[in-house]
Amino acid sequence: MEAVRDFIRDFTACGDDAQGTDRGAAPVRPSGMDTALAALRAVSSTAVEEAGSWGFRAAADFAGSVEELSRTVEYLQLVAAAAVDRTRKQSAAAASGVAAGAVTAWTTGWRESGGGRQTGEPGTSLAAEPAGATGTLEPAGGPSSVPAVPESVLDDGYRNTAEFLRARLRIGAAEAKRRLCLADTLLPRQELAGRPMPAVHPELGAAVAAGEVASRAATLITLALHRVRHSCLPEATAAMEHALTRTAAENDADFLARVSRSWAEALDQDGAEPSEELLRQLQGAFLRKPRHGLQHLEIFA
Repeated sequence: MEAVRDFIRDFTACGDDAQGTDRGAAPVRPSGMDTALAALRAVSSTAVEEAGSWGFRAAADFAGSVEELSRTVEYLQLVAAAAVDRTRKQSAAAASGVAAGAVTAWTTGWRESGGGRQTGEPGTSLAAEPAGATGTLEPAGGPSSVPAVPESVLDDGYRNTAEFLRARLRIGAAEAKRRLCLADTLLPRQELAGRPMPAVHPELGAAVAAGEVASRAATLITLALHRVRHSCLPEATAAMEHALTRTAAENDADFLARVSRSWAEALDQDGAEPSEELLRQLQGAFLRKPRHGLQHLEIFA
């Protein structure tokens, strides 16, 4: 048990060490991550044998420690997904800029010949050019002036970041998209000018970062907040976020789902706006089977 507690403390400190890493460097993984992974594997290699001698209280404490560790790992998963998405987009933008620079570096028309006259100009005969003069396009300043695309910004072969994470992390496409969407709403953002911006749901994001709320529970909360965002005032949305965050930190996911559904139904009593397909299928008046001598009429409008 002491080994598990020490590992959780060291693993949590890995995030602080990673924040101090030079962003310009390119380490394989943040500082301390190898140590945390080795400690976790050491604990898991003897967990089965040690669990056989535990009592109920020791087993319950171990389960709680493991769950606390899993919530910390889930937060790091969001941070990692956001970092991959950000750097991948920056690399794509850098590659586009390099390619655009290479295109604009070409000159229009034909290059100057050895006689000081541009070949291919109107009124100039190509046959009258000196021997060795060619009529091919070359970059302005010579072939060596074309900027090369760095290897780090070359196309990785995936359509989007979710597909890249699916192949790199061996997770499902739905899980990759869930992590990316959750990271967009829970982690701090940046403006186009680079200035920091708070997260969309700062209180929920702080609870997830502290290990109080699991990633799946945070997904339930964000979906409920997304449902009511257009049907209530921002103050009501903030109150809903606070209540659901405290509920997730103190209760299980099933109870959280019922509470979030109650909040959504209270703030959005009319429900979501129907689609055109649903209107064509259901809208209208329908005669049903009579019941106890009463005519049964259903109206969907």
